[in-house]
Amino acid sequence: MIKILVGCGKNKNVMESCESFSKINDLKITLTDSEEYFINSYKNNEYNGYIRGSLSSSSILSKIKELNSFPLNRATYISNIFNNNEDNNISSNINSNINNDSNSINTGFNDSHEFLLCPVGIDEGETIKDKIEFIKSTIDFWNKLSKTPKIAILSGGRKEDFGRSDKVDKTLNEAETLCNDVSIKFNSSIGSVKNYGILIEKAIADKNNVIFAPNGIIGNVIFRTLVLVNNWNSYGALALSSDKIFIDTSRDQSIKGYQRSIEFAYFLAKRI
Repeated sequence: MIKILVGCGKNKNVMESCESFSKINDLKITLTDSEEYFINSYKNNEYNGYIRGSLSSSSILSKIKELNSFPLNRATYISNIFNNNEDNNISSNINSNINNDSNSINTGFNDSHEFLLCPVGIDEGETIKDKIEFIKSTIDFWNKLSKTPKIAILSGGRKEDFGRSDKVDKTLNEAETLCNDVSIKFNSSIGSVKNYGILIEKAIADKNNVIFAPNGIIGNVIFRTLVLVNNWNSYGALALSSDKIFIDTSRDQSIKGYQRSIEFAYFLAKRI
């Protein structure tokens, strides 16, 4: 039995999202509006997965960070529909896992491209050292799932923009350093790493499965643009550095958005 704890604050969409999983025989979802219960359960390892849902981010995240004693390194798993027949991604596997149960719901996945967008925590990935550790955690994630990491490093401009702004120059230098360091340190564990500059559209079109933003603020803006404005499918932000399955979610998510986070936690609890 997979047990998942989901937080429920002011946004009650999370309650309706949980109801849709009532027929899955090997999944038990517990809802709580208590931040204290959520944290204590996480601390005592009482569930297979933890989803913040619509509980307060500042309170929950700060306490979980204290328990872990290091940055959470949150990466949002995103998958979008490209209308072809590829099905070798997580969302397709979630669908397969759920639908193998005769008493289950049909989640209707037909996505073909998946990637981790990171960092998305506005205070994460601030130094080169932090970024290298963060990227290492994305590599470990994909390797655990027997997938080859393909990493795109982003910056604040194209290479030829160097000299236009000190801030832009800093991101360009950091991206180049990061790309070189990752290539040297993790060469045997990855498929590729490439500095894409500011060209996120090309990084996505090339089907990289790690999109690494210059910092958490930019990563958060990219998330909001893709997911909350353009309706790309987000399955929540997984805390890669935690030894437990903890998925952070936006308080503004839709019912379907919360459903995807639960599906993601269910899938990971079975696979990792």
